[in-house]
Amino acid sequence: MKNNFYMHSSSVFAVLLAIMIANPHISYSGENSKNGHSSDRFQNPETSFKKAKEILLQRYQDRNLTEEALYQAAVQGMLSSLNEDDHQWNKLFSPKELKEMEKEDASEFAGIGIVFNFLADTGLIQVLRLTPGSPAEKNGIHVDDNIVSVNGKTYREKKIIDVVHDIRGRVGDSIHLKILRGDQIISKSFKLESIHWNPVESEILPHKIGLLYVYYFGENTPDLIRSALDKFKNAGVRGLIVDLRYNDGGVFDSAIRSSELFVPKGSTITTIIDRENNKEKKKSNQEPVFTENLPIALISNQYTAAGAELFASALIENRGATLVGEKTAGKWNVQTLEKLPNGFAIKYTTQNFLSPKGVSFHEIGLKPDLEVASKKDFRPLANNIEVRLTADAQLKAAVYLIREKK
Repeated sequence: MKNNFYMHSSSVFAVLLAIMIANPHISYSGENSKNGHSSDRFQNPETSFKKAKEILLQRYQDRNLTEEALYQAAVQGMLSSLNEDDHQWNKLFSPKELKEMEKEDASEFAGIGIVFNFLADTGLIQVLRLTPGSPAEKNGIHVDDNIVSVNGKTYREKKIIDVVHDIRGRVGDSIHLKILRGDQIISKSFKLESIHWNPVESEILPHKIGLLYVYYFGENTPDLIRSALDKFKNAGVRGLIVDLRYNDGGVFDSAIRSSELFVPKGSTITTIIDRENNKEKKKSNQEPVFTENLPIALISNQYTAAGAELFASALIENRGATLVGEKTAGKWNVQTLEKLPNGFAIKYTTQNFLSPKGVSFHEIGLKPDLEVASKKDFRPLANNIEVRLTADAQLKAAVYLIREKK
């Protein structure tokens, strides 16, 4: 399941899901002329675009082609043809997609209550975690189940937004799932309920180790982290583990405010760089919850990206946190989402960011201090803590490191 890192403006909000559109790359103005190929430039662009549009509307084989469709394709082409390094993060969103994303950011919607991974090549929906008390949990869906179809619809070569749309709806709507469990196909039918999606969860492990799961940096994530840390402090924990696996970003400001809860006041959390190469340091404006130097371990995997990487680098370089698991995704840029007059919206890259020491790990990723692979058949978000502590090699390694440092 692919998501992105956004920065708020007056017309911008955070979104969770992003879909990449692949199109050929264009050359920027002047690029070809520098190489002696000025004839390759798209000269007289407005007149030529208008003519191309007229030709297609009059002569294209499909008589149902509309001017509206061509304009939409043109905007999609503009966004997907930008800088090769980050063109996949630039996209046009439909009103339907925006509506689903607004629900996600609000952390409450009508659904079945699962965290899942979507495999477009097979169309399988892998259940990673169940929301406690959700319809999925109450009706016997298991972690590691693979949903094959929703209301008779399959998803091979479809988009993740199609899955999200179909497993959500209105409270009381009926849903029918076909599930692959082992080598058996199981059918489940039940009704959608209101789901409150919590981006932060916590628990205290044996040996007084506080375990914090941060799934996403939403608007309320810093407040939820603070509550968890206060609970840990009152319980007298002697070490912290922050699990960032499958956290692929969120709201830019939220990742910074979350980092402030851990690093010393005045510390540089990140440096952002705009299109003019202007640099702005973002520093912590508050004291951390734990002023004493508790050992901290962070768990990452290949899906740890963007805001989660910013957060991790802030704790690594300011608090000496240890990174355990797998190398992170290497997405170190920020996108802005702005609505268009027709209800669509464009998402485009506006900034890059650096670690506190001024290093970019874009397309490189953070390398773990202790590299530990996860088992292919194990889901680290399993609900049972006893299962996690015995079967999750990455969590076990993090616990070992904390105990060694205490």
